[in-house]
Amino acid sequence: EALSPRDMLREEHGLWLAYSALLAVLFSCWLWVFLAWLKDRDPVNGIFVVRQMVLLLYTASFLGYHRMLMADGVTPLTQDFFYNILVLLTTALSVFFEYRFLREYVMPAWGKWLIRGLLMISVVVLALFLMGMTRLALTINLVLNAVALISLLAVACRVRLPVSDSGQAVTYQLPKLAVVSYYLVVIFVLALSILPSLGVLQGNVVSIYVVLLYGLISGLTMTGLLIVRSRNLERIRIEVNNSLFLSRQQLAIETRRRQDQSQLLNMLMHELKTPLAVIDLALKDREPSDKAQSYVGRAIANMKSILERCVQTDRLIDRPFEVRKQRFDLAAQLQQLLHDNKSAEGRIALHSLPVAPVDQDLQCTQIIASNLVENALKYGDPQQPVHVSLQAQTHADGRSGLCLRVANASGAAGRPDAQQVFAKYYRSAAAQRQSGTGLGLYLSHNLAAQMGAELRYLPTDTHIQFELWLPT
Repeated sequence: EALSPRDMLREEHGLWLAYSALLAVLFSCWLWVFLAWLKDRDPVNGIFVVRQMVLLLYTASFLGYHRMLMADGVTPLTQDFFYNILVLLTTALSVFFEYRFLREYVMPAWGKWLIRGLLMISVVVLALFLMGMTRLALTINLVLNAVALISLLAVACRVRLPVSDSGQAVTYQLPKLAVVSYYLVVIFVLALSILPSLGVLQGNVVSIYVVLLYGLISGLTMTGLLIVRSRNLERIRIEVNNSLFLSRQQLAIETRRRQDQSQLLNMLMHELKTPLAVIDLALKDREPSDKAQSYVGRAIANMKSILERCVQTDRLIDRPFEVRKQRFDLAAQLQQLLHDNKSAEGRIALHSLPVAPVDQDLQCTQIIASNLVENALKYGDPQQPVHVSLQAQTHADGRSGLCLRVANASGAAGRPDAQQVFAKYYRSAAAQRQSGTGLGLYLSHNLAAQMGAELRYLPTDTHIQFELWLPT
């Protein structure tokens, strides 16, 4: 075309804008996958980053940027050598990337050997070029591009998704239809460039720029596919991590459960041994006395108490806890509890409201109150009274409620550790001489929390004291 200087500059300016836009798009594809690779370090994304960088340099050199950048310090022969190397590396890296990409699928054996053969030809082409056979190397490289794409399409048509151990297809791979469609589009675009170069079709000006169109379309299409693949991979990774976390949590729960079962069995063997020995001695007595019968009765009562405490704790841990509120008089329930407890006769100093209505779970309240009173009677000083009081008390947050307070002087068992008093199976060293499970206060503390109440250990200088606050 014969153009005026003004028209020539205008055309040149538009051409450079188009070149810049093309390079910007290719660079965006590279940057997008590069950021994805930085996040997951996936080898397929890593190879694509290298391949796309070489393709970007090749495209820039095809457009003449290498001549402008190297004009002052590099000879034309060296520039030509650099450009030819980029041509050969683009083909070799493209074949290698496609092989690594398809290797994630189940390929037929012939497909693996076919692509490996294409890679070996790429190595031979590079060797021929370095030996000075430039024209032969570039001609073989052109043929290799056509053969490689047709071969990759044939292999893509025969691949299938891998199957996991569970029999399900691994879902992060792209659908086979998407992969085959990608190769069909690339083959069509590249054919418009290769066939004129081989003399099969008549070339024109458009044929020259089809090479750039190939880089653009293949880069954009594969970038989109890899982004979808990376998201699928990330989703699976998150699911696997969540499953692993849940498995570890489950393992930790099972480990704690086994430890609890071991502690429970050790405690039961230790605590039931003494009552059983008492029963055995009483049964061996040919003429059982009233005293022996009393020992047997207390031993059986101790065993029943131990087993009942274990059953209550097991129900609290293993089953969903449901608070069943009802209206009842806590003062009347407390008096009935003390009346039914034979060991409380003459030892209880009761200070209670005449009437104390409350909306709570009756059974849970009875269990907590019974545990507090029994512990005070069992481990407290037998020569000192156990003080039980029930009074109205406003919580620190302003809620109205009732406070059940049980206090006793220290006995032979001593004072419990304030840090462990509500821990499971905790019993002080001195308390080991009396039967017990170490579950009473643990059970009571957990029941109180489930009911919205509070069980607190508030010792004084002279007494061991527990307070149960119940909202009304």
